[in-house]
Amino acid sequence: MNKQKSLPIQWSPSLATEIFMIDDQHKELFRRIDRLMDALTEGISNEELLELFSFLEVYTLLHFNAEEEYMTEYNYPMTELHKTQHVYFVDKLEELKEQAKNSFNSHQLADLLKTHLIDWLINHIVKMDQHLAAYLKKNRVS
Repeated sequence: MNKQKSLPIQWSPSLATEIFMIDDQHKELFRRIDRLMDALTEGISNEELLELFSFLEVYTLLHFNAEEEYMTEYNYPMTELHKTQHVYFVDKLEELKEQAKNSFNSHQLADLLKTHLIDWLINHIVKMDQHLAAYLKKNRVS
């Protein structure tokens, strides 16, 4: 039976920054977090779960570095605050990965992912990234 599931986070036009590279990377972050959430409900091994966390960590760093390059290149005035939020997310991701290593409870971990990664990411995009995008668009970045 092919069961239809709902995504834990769904891309919507309200999340678009209209900076193509940033939007494409956000969509990929959503896909990777979605895969991690799926894995928790599928009952995969701890080893496979940690591989998914590592994959998400690498992509997150790639994305944050790309945004931070824009901030530096265009002298974005809120760079330090934005970077601080990126550090929070990376630290939280690492913390959740460590929890998965030490005490693997898929339901608890899924709840923590929703609260600390999904909800945070949506809020960050709506507030911080859209502000950054508006600044970049004034400087003709698309």
